[in-house]
Amino acid sequence: MPPQLVIMAENSTIRIIQRYNEVNFVVKPDGIIDPLAVDYDPRTQYLYYSDRETHIIGRISIEVPDNGSVLHSENILEPFGMRIDVNSRLLYWTDAELGTISVSNLDGEYRNTIIDTDLNKPGAIVTEPFKGYIYFTDWGSDPKIERAEGDGKNRLVLVNSDIVSPRSLTIDLEERALYWIDAVTNNLETINFDGTSRKMLRNLFHETVFSLALDDNAFFCNGYYSPEPENGYIHLFDRDLQTFGYYVRWGFGKYYKGISLRPHRESDAFVPDTCPSADCKGLCLPRPNGHHTCLKGMYCFETRKNPRRNQLFIYMYGVTTCEY
Repeated sequence: MPPQLVIMAENSTIRIIQRYNEVNFVVKPDGIIDPLAVDYDPRTQYLYYSDRETHIIGRISIEVPDNGSVLHSENILEPFGMRIDVNSRLLYWTDAELGTISVSNLDGEYRNTIIDTDLNKPGAIVTEPFKGYIYFTDWGSDPKIERAEGDGKNRLVLVNSDIVSPRSLTIDLEERALYWIDAVTNNLETINFDGTSRKMLRNLFHETVFSLALDDNAFFCNGYYSPEPENGYIHLFDRDLQTFGYYVRWGFGKYYKGISLRPHRESDAFVPDTCPSADCKGLCLPRPNGHHTCLKGMYCFETRKNPRRNQLFIYMYGVTTCEY
């Protein structure tokens, strides 16, 4: 089994730690100044990152050293949250300044903005890859946690009361639960995918938490002590919330932002995607119950019957959105 990686944005670099042997190293793509969100693809070993100073989204190989490459550089201001849908081969991200959620394929092609209304400061985003849902937070003037289908439609507010600044969010696919930490109240809370059974699990006291991640056995959260923003840390605590301590604390001058890891059960899981067998030629976004959407810029293909020759043929037409 390959080593599980903990990836975090640290100052102007990205630090990678092997989960159980604690071997760690730093990568610094060309031109990176202030990395914000990070995620990685366990199939290709590409690390994806955003930078709020240079306003880009890029990727760099973990296995084969390179200088990194920029995937998106236009119309990006504060790319706050990022998540890869490993099964559908998609990259989702939020922009807290623009108030949008966008998606492209993992090569940066076929970029589309799927949500651009009723969001003030979208933060963390996660995917439920085998069901066709995305979940995301808004830590702006109307704080909330929402669910939408993979194409941004059919939004549902899950939490909008007793919440102030939900900047972090993580997902447990096995237990079908979401977890978040409010950066103002410092409460770690959970809720089911349908918005039921909300519980407050722990208060982190005088800490400002930037992001949260979950593996098979433990939670990881990173941030800084409120009086000392330059004194960063990464906490680790077991799922039973009993064992609590520092996983990484390099001390003064270390400021941690985005963090990412993937449970082995998620990284190893594979469910045949409906999109490869569909007629999308380009970006294909999953939706519940095996449906999917092809967005603008693509072509939809439909099988029709030739009434004269009694033969089947493919009819191609350009539209804004095709749903199957």
